[in-house]
Amino acid sequence: MRGQLMQQQIGVAVFLSVLLLITLSNLFCFKRLKRRGMIPEPPRISILLPARNEEENVAACIESLLNSEYHDFEVLVLNDRSEDNTGGIVREISKTDSRVMLIDGKPLPAGWLGKHWACDQLSRAATGEYLLFTDADTRHTPYTLNDAAAKMLDEKIDFLTLFPKEEVKSWSEKLTLPIMGLSFLAIIPLALAYRLRAPSLSSANGQFMMFRKEAYELTGGHEAIKDKVLDDFTLAGRIKKHGFRWRFLDGSDRVKCRMYRNLREVYNGLGKNLFSVFGCHSAIFIFIWFWMGFVFIGTPVIGALGFSNVLSYEKLAWLCAANTILGLVLWTTAILRFGFPAHLSFFYPLIVAMSIGLALTSFFLTVSGNSKWKGRTLIKPKVHWI
Repeated sequence: MRGQLMQQQIGVAVFLSVLLLITLSNLFCFKRLKRRGMIPEPPRISILLPARNEEENVAACIESLLNSEYHDFEVLVLNDRSEDNTGGIVREISKTDSRVMLIDGKPLPAGWLGKHWACDQLSRAATGEYLLFTDADTRHTPYTLNDAAAKMLDEKIDFLTLFPKEEVKSWSEKLTLPIMGLSFLAIIPLALAYRLRAPSLSSANGQFMMFRKEAYELTGGHEAIKDKVLDDFTLAGRIKKHGFRWRFLDGSDRVKCRMYRNLREVYNGLGKNLFSVFGCHSAIFIFIWFWMGFVFIGTPVIGALGFSNVLSYEKLAWLCAANTILGLVLWTTAILRFGFPAHLSFFYPLIVAMSIGLALTSFFLTVSGNSKWKGRTLIKPKVHWI
């Protein structure tokens, strides 16, 4: 048993070292969106905002967009058959600012996911050369639009996506959302992803996705992914597949977002799509989360047992201690890079435990066909058991 545990911990050391190398590489490649001068002849931007039951968020989001220093843009808001006063709020804003237009969403057709159908309707109504898809819970600085558009123009980028500042206030947010930061920073090496055409080596954040309209249309837009839960990752993959240029930047000082406010919202929100991140491959999904638990929870436990009378195996204990420190360095790097509270680094085993709970929730909701969002049951994807 001791020999087996030693071999496993050597594997853990290799695994963590690879993740740390990817993380360090991405610290150089994951650039911040820099401040840029005003564009002399700015292209028209259509800001596309799908909104379903967003009466608490939509006004503040639109106000932040209207305060932009950018000169040529429109804000199209699709009221996706909301059951609250979302439509009324947007209608009142549109009366005082002609840049805002309210669109009443059409009934959801069979085979479409609700948000994708809303985005498709918005894209067809857009008049801009650039399309910016964003969410109602985001808040934008006055120079976000100009800096993003200037970046795309200067570097001939077809698709630009930003990772915003994720605000976390409740403990349910603090102990779950940091896994997003680690995933973006430690899984996909951007240095390779930018150079290789493989769609699987792509990443995006649906809270801020700016497309050159022609590129969006040539890839099929949201109609091409109408039943795929992960619109951001899937759209990014299609951009790569068609040979378009893309960039994923740190937009934490341009856009902020508070995704969820309590544990129920966290589990409903992340639970609807976490399984889909892994292509609904059950065996892979279960193995990865088991491995994550062993690496980040089991390792410190085994180390403590190694120093105690239970195992009394100092060599194993010291290896576990080294791996625990490696894990702490990895988590601290991701947490600090994305602006989460620094003290959360010491809670990383608990963050992983909460994430495993989210993963199990996502798995069972998906395979049972009970995944819901905003009051709608999502289309059950094909589940691969092997």
